[in-house]
Amino acid sequence: MVAFLVEVALLCVLASFGTVGVGGGATFTAIVVLSALNFPVGLVGLLISVEPIIDTGRT
Repeated sequence: MVAFLVEVALLCVLASFGTVGVGGGATFTAIVVLSALNFPVGLVGLLISVEPIIDTGRT
């Protein structure tokens, strides 16, 4: 379990490295992380639908 959490943390850090200043960059980061962890990439559709609300809160 700890190894899985470390893998997720490293993937998130590496995937988000180039998306800091990009609006909606969390979507691309989620695609990379979900596909690397063998989760269905279709879950990104849910993220895209709520991303503008979350992004407004971040900025």
